[in-house]
Amino acid sequence: MTELLDRRLVFITGKGGVGKTTLAAALGYLAAKLGKKVLLCELEPRGNLPLVLGLKGTAYNPRQADDNLYVMSMDTGRALAEYAQITLKLPYFASIGPLGNIIELFSMAAPGVREILSVGKLCYEIHEGNYDLVIADASATGHIAGIMRASKNVHDLTATGVIRNQTSWMDDILYDPEQTSIAITATPQETPVTETLDLFSTLLSSLGNPSSLIFVNKVTAELFSKKEERLFYMLTDGKATSQHGGQFVSGKAAVSQQKTAGEEPLLENLFSIADLATQVRRSEEVHLTRLESGLKLISENKKYVSPETYYIPYLFFGKDLFAMTKQAARHLAEELSIELSS
Repeated sequence: MTELLDRRLVFITGKGGVGKTTLAAALGYLAAKLGKKVLLCELEPRGNLPLVLGLKGTAYNPRQADDNLYVMSMDTGRALAEYAQITLKLPYFASIGPLGNIIELFSMAAPGVREILSVGKLCYEIHEGNYDLVIADASATGHIAGIMRASKNVHDLTATGVIRNQTSWMDDILYDPEQTSIAITATPQETPVTETLDLFSTLLSSLGNPSSLIFVNKVTAELFSKKEERLFYMLTDGKATSQHGGQFVSGKAAVSQQKTAGEEPLLENLFSIADLATQVRRSEEVHLTRLESGLKLISENKKYVSPETYYIPYLFFGKDLFAMTKQAARHLAEELSIELSS
């Protein structure tokens, strides 16, 4: 994964609700703490990415969220105006409202226009060396392949001219696995795992060998080792003993003693919580195993190396979403054996 932070452009995608926005922010925060100048961009301007960085609202012009860390929300009208000013040497439009209408009409007639403007903006920032790393909080799994192929589609439709020249240098960035990566985010559940496997297969088929990896988010922490789990259930079933109140009794007997004494049912609640956490983890392992075996099978069939997979634990936080982002970044750092300063 250290190689991921050496890329110039990273797309974070995944099924809705799997936490890809928080993961994109955490990855950017980690890279910034390592000294890279990072631009985070949400391709669909909902305001979620600024929110998990402690900012409110959306803005096309990058805003600083932390040292070396900047965030923006894509606006295709503004991107077109900027393109016209920089590339075509046209004056900057005072009002971009009409441009939005033009884009709406043009995008219906020529699919991929929105995508090419969005990707073009990201590639321009890289091409100009404005940032060391650009991370895109991309659309859900069904759209990322279209985004990645947008410039190639336009390139194939135009034989010569300024548009083809522009998409050529974009292709050099997008389809270079040393510069661009796709990170697919999933959770240990049936549908996200299925969509992840489908997307990985699609990316291999449509893009060849994309530099990709898998994040599995919201993984329940392992409470017991297998040996400890057996002992735990032996205690709760009354088949083993543990010291309680100076006597050796089973877990079930200890719960019964508390009830008889009229005490708070602390042990009963503790056993219930531990049992639930263990059952959830075992259920997740079924999906994690299916993900691992599925990625391996797809890779073998298409003769590519299976992508690396990283687990991020389920995090519980209140209203301070930036604190959650920082904590997720610390878990990423642990995966890489990197010491992340506070």
